[in-house]
Amino acid sequence: MTLLFSLRAEEQQEESPLQVTAAAESFYEGQGFELRVTALAKQPPEAPEVSASADFFIQFIGETMASQGESKLFLYRYRLIPTRDGVLPLPVVQIRIEAELHISEPEAIRVLSAISSDELKLEVAVDRTECFAGQALVLSCTWYSALPLGNIRALYISAPILSDPAWRVLIPESERGLSGKNTIGLPVEGQRIIARVRACTLDDKPFQAITFKRLLIPLRHGTISIPPVRLLCSHIQGRHKQAGAYPSYFDNDFFHAVDANQNYSRLSARSTPISLKVAPVPGEGRPVGFSGVLGPCALDLSVTEQRLTLGDPVEVILSLTNHPHPEALQLPPLTRIADFATDFIVPEEIGHGRISEGARVWRFLAVPRRTAVTQLPAVSLSIFDPDQQQYREIGSEPISIVVLPDGDRHALEIPGETAAARERNEAGLWHNLRPADAGWRAHGARLLLFLLPVWLLLPLLAFLLSRSPARLALLRKTDPEAARRATALKVLRLALKRLPSSERDCYLRQAVGTYFSAYFGGLPGALTCADIERGLQARGIIPGESLCGMLRQIYHDADIARFGPESRAAEPSLSITKLRSEFRRLDREWSA
Repeated sequence: MTLLFSLRAEEQQEESPLQVTAAAESFYEGQGFELRVTALAKQPPEAPEVSASADFFIQFIGETMASQGESKLFLYRYRLIPTRDGVLPLPVVQIRIEAELHISEPEAIRVLSAISSDELKLEVAVDRTECFAGQALVLSCTWYSALPLGNIRALYISAPILSDPAWRVLIPESERGLSGKNTIGLPVEGQRIIARVRACTLDDKPFQAITFKRLLIPLRHGTISIPPVRLLCSHIQGRHKQAGAYPSYFDNDFFHAVDANQNYSRLSARSTPISLKVAPVPGEGRPVGFSGVLGPCALDLSVTEQRLTLGDPVEVILSLTNHPHPEALQLPPLTRIADFATDFIVPEEIGHGRISEGARVWRFLAVPRRTAVTQLPAVSLSIFDPDQQQYREIGSEPISIVVLPDGDRHALEIPGETAAARERNEAGLWHNLRPADAGWRAHGARLLLFLLPVWLLLPLLAFLLSRSPARLALLRKTDPEAARRATALKVLRLALKRLPSSERDCYLRQAVGTYFSAYFGGLPGALTCADIERGLQARGIIPGESLCGMLRQIYHDADIARFGPESRAAEPSLSITKLRSEFRRLDREWSA
């Protein structure tokens, strides 16, 4: 092992229970080696802590234990991979052995550079070099390889811009969900990025181009440099393995070492740095409620339902459309873009939304506080257009809604001038309408609303109730005799329906006499059976034997019921159903 400096003497190393050694004779950029941590103790110590380092990727391999006299030797193994060349300090290790904290002394190693090759090229580009702070840029990184991808192992791509806190990094919507034979997984800055693969030609030489894109949003202004992107890989000589589809053919685990019996070379590639001029958003003319949205766009507001009951939520859909990069859009709190809090219960945060058909869409629930709410307020957003370099206001129109009362205490109307009218119940709803709407007119309108279903039935009920009286009144004017017949038939039908079980025969005789008296114009109940037969014959109606027999039977039974034995009065001697049939036939003949 090549150590440039050490603050520990060899005598101190032998006496210390903590030893840290690098198990390698030479170190190359991107080539892993093993770091061994040994601890001599009688009892198992706590797990060692290895300090984080930007110069190495660190992976824990495992631990073993061996007896050494009365004590035990604990060995902890780590794999370290240098991410750059030069003199690099090793990570500091600390471990607690038998309640005493031990810390390793600082050491450094010299890391040699990987070989640059014309077979590998790395190109990084942005869609513009001048922008405003907060404006999205498209970063495109392309790796060109003339070497077979199946011969490349231990790949590592360093893109410091993707982990720089001075930038907001997003995945473009077009890059999400990539899969298939023309895609591949790349280890970039400790994460797996899906890239597109295509064949191309550079300087009349075939290459494979592997490209991934990201959205970059600068969070500060000034002249900013995008540092070079660096690529390290191991190229195995003499092997021509056919590359398959993602993710099988690429060994995405950077810590996986190349087999010892394989002949390989460590190669590198580097892009050129890019300088950007990032201007601040102008302070002159900036609206007080500036939303922070940069770029031209339009705002749309809609609801899923415009008629609801008090206490029920309505889903509100807010969309920002026609923006070149909807992934970069963020909304300020709702209270800054619309007056929702007065009439609605809304969430404080509505999340990040989602991308749908090129627009950024947010959905949230709003609960009206009272029945007097008639519209969803308009939403207004102040944006900055970088192309025109001016501020603009975009917004929506109010949306009409109808809030129906729910029938309980939420819908009670308290006079607006009272203090209770401005208090909210436990559900956050107001009990009453607005003070201006809480007078007798509002009460009358709400009463009308409650009774509207009944009122809609009134015309039908009036028609049904007035049909018979109107018809009789018309008959009395045009055909008095027909009017008398109609009245007489109605009376007889009512009499037959209400026929009591006691005094049956006398009641029936009285009903029949009343019926024919109405037809003949005589006194009610003053007709005999012979009078009825003569009256019918005089009007051209010859009564049949069945009807005459029934009439004689009615009069006979009535006389027996009035003057005969009590037992005879209770015996039924006439079918009411047959009697009704005869009278219907008689009425039809009379009408004809």
